[in-house]
Amino acid sequence: MEADGHGVEIAVDPSFGAFVNAGETYIRERSEVGLAIKAQTAEGIADDTQLGPRFREFRDVVNASMVRPLRDRQMLDAFFMATVGRAADFSVPGAGKTATVLGVFAY
Repeated sequence: MEADGHGVEIAVDPSFGAFVNAGETYIRERSEVGLAIKAQTAEGIADDTQLGPRFREFRDVVNASMVRPLRDRQMLDAFFMATVGRAADFSVPGAGKTATVLGVFAY
């Protein structure tokens, strides 16, 4: 629309629209999954019909790979980061950020 205002005609290939829509769909789906994980507790998510099997597999792999098991909150945060991807963890010192990231790496 800005180009039209300056008398410039722009042609956009239809595949570009499909690319943009696919990106928007991916972002929306990741957001929905992330929000669903954040709305849960570690105990509650294990019983969730959709996320439960993935979380239980994640928890089992992480627990088998680490010497010190993660606390429930750390396990849930690690699952969030591994599932959503491109996530970050900002918290107070001593909250377990390093353990959480090690859990993601172990998985």
